[in-house]
Amino acid sequence: MNAIIQAQFAGAVRRHHHAKLLKLLSPGVHKLLRRQLARGGLLDGKVNTQLFFGADMEVVLPEVVSEVLYTYGFFDEDVTSMVLQAVKAGDVVLDIGAHFGYFTLLLSHLVGSAGQVLAFEPTPSTFMVLERNALGQDNIKTFNLAAGADDDRLEIMDFGLKYCAWNTLAATARMPHLGQDGAAQRVPVGVVALDGFLVARGIQPDFIKIDAENFEADVVQGLMKTLRIKPAKVLMETGSEGSLRAGKFLLEIGLTPHVIEQGGSLIRWPGELAQANARYKDILFLP
Repeated sequence: MNAIIQAQFAGAVRRHHHAKLLKLLSPGVHKLLRRQLARGGLLDGKVNTQLFFGADMEVVLPEVVSEVLYTYGFFDEDVTSMVLQAVKAGDVVLDIGAHFGYFTLLLSHLVGSAGQVLAFEPTPSTFMVLERNALGQDNIKTFNLAAGADDDRLEIMDFGLKYCAWNTLAATARMPHLGQDGAAQRVPVGVVALDGFLVARGIQPDFIKIDAENFEADVVQGLMKTLRIKPAKVLMETGSEGSLRAGKFLLEIGLTPHVIEQGGSLIRWPGELAQANARYKDILFLP
């Protein structure tokens, strides 16, 4: 991992773990005020923020991921740490479930001009923000598509702006209470099996990030031919039956599960996959 970006990330994490008063003062009272005004609908939620590695990004308050990015310049300490440890310059990477593009931009920064990032985001309204954030980044290509087991057209459950990070193609949401207020909408989206998609473009990925909200098994099924030709590093959100099935597919082709322990150390998981799937929110599968 580049020492400079490692130090930048460590600084952002320290600010995130400050005591409550310092957390208020460190990012600035103006950010707290802006978040509160956006929550009350008194301020346009679109705002640019700087990420910990220096990139600028548009976020949309009061969306929950955006609030963290706006305040601290990063999101999800463990996943960010795993990305920093697993991705290198020149890699070809897939960001499946790219949301507004935080990890897309981080991956773009890490792979550099010799690498490439293919970012997939199915929800049309979310994709519009991702597309704006990717503008000017020559090594990013964005696709308003979901990844699945087959080429198809399905309906995604769209929970609205605040909770759009949990939009899902699965029958049940990762957060079951979402949508109970009747505000969720079903939106038709295109789905591609990535095996055929990648072959048609002559692409063999080195690293794949999957954040598919209970749809992980379908995503991995559509990637098995690609992964059998050349196993890639796969970072996947876990904690569901779908992710457990997807993880078993990855074990079958020889990938091994790794997890982040306290302090950011990446270790090979010594036990059963089901235990890791239940205990950890994300697992990195390595060849």
